[in-house]
Formats: sequence, C-alpha cells, structure tokens
Amino acid sequence: DRGMIFDSELTWSTSGPLGYARVTDPADFGTGFALGAGFSFERFERYDYARNTGGFALDLTRRVSVPFSFTVSAGQTINGVASDLLTPEELGGESYGTTSLGVSMLLDHRDSQTLPTRGWMLSAKIESIAVTGDGAATLLRNDLAAAFYHPLGKKLRFAAGAQFRQVQGAEAQALPIDLRVFNGSIGLPISGTEI
Repeated sequence: DRGMIFDSELTWSTSGPLGYARVTDPADFGTGFALGAGFSFERFERYDYARNTGGFALDLTRRVSVPFSFTVSAGQTINGVASDLLTPEELGGESYGTTSLGVSMLLDHRDSQTLPTRGWMLSAKIESIAVTGDGAATLLRNDLAAAFYHPLGKKLRFAAGAQFRQVQGAEAQALPIDLRVFNGSIGLPISGTEI
C-alpha cells in the first residue's frame, strides 16, 4: 500500500503501433482507493481504413476484497480516420473526439493478472460516451468479459474467453466506425483493463 507503480508498453503489429504509459498510486492518500492516470496512442491500419488515436484516462479503484474490485473511470480521446475505399458516411466521420465516464467491476479468481495459469475472471463495465466533431452522438456502452484458465501439465494450459458488447442510444450509421459493434467484435481486451 505504499509507493507508485509505473507501467508502459509499446508494441508494433501488422495494424500499426500501439503504446501507453500509466502511473498508479495503489493507496491514494493512505486509503483503500487506487488512483491511476495514463495516456495512450494507436495507429490502426487494417481492413479498409486507418485511424490515429490519442487518449487520456483517469480512474479510481476500490478493492473490496482480494478478488473483487470496482472502478470509476473517465477518459478523453482524439481520433482521425482516413480511407481510400470508404466514404465519409461509411466511416461515420473523419475527425472526432470522445469523452467517457464509466463504472466497472472485476471479480478475479486467477492466480496472476499478468500471466494466469489457473482460475477465472468476470468483468463488467457500463460507460456513457459523448462523441464530438464528425458523427456527434451520445451513447451508452455495456461490456461483459469472462475468462477461464486451467493447467494441462507443467508447460501447457487451457484458456477460454468470451466477450459481449452492446451499444445503445444511437443508430450505428450515426457513429464513427470504431464505436460500432460488429459480429466477432475486434479489440475487446480479455484482461478486463483498457486505457
């Protein structure tokens, strides 16, 4: 319950670079609340369009018990989207920002949050998002994720996960393409965390 945690990541895949930096105070002001802040950037270039995103997030987490915690979060992103194949209407706008406020819970019975080998987790989040700029709208997004891990010997393990996302309050065509929900949805984190 003392000290500060700093973590960062920079990865590069076929869709482009993704990075973040985050600092967390695990016992803010000597309390049972953890305060975290971070920024992220992403260049997403796949399918029929490319997107550049920069964002900032702030969250306050309370661990109620060892496996159970809840979080209140707020965030802001700035996004630019371009395509040689899709029209601006199909993209839902070429320049937009999002402001979000959400609450989430995590029930985590895994042996490790970083490299789990056994156990299970369940996370749920409800988030209000205001879109500004091209494709201005207000929506409510619900996320649910679950994962199960079981060792199969010393070097092998079984892992299974499921994710569900629902968007309410705006027609799909009125939203920027990355806020829409598609079958087989891309980009939902199984870890239960996202910046």
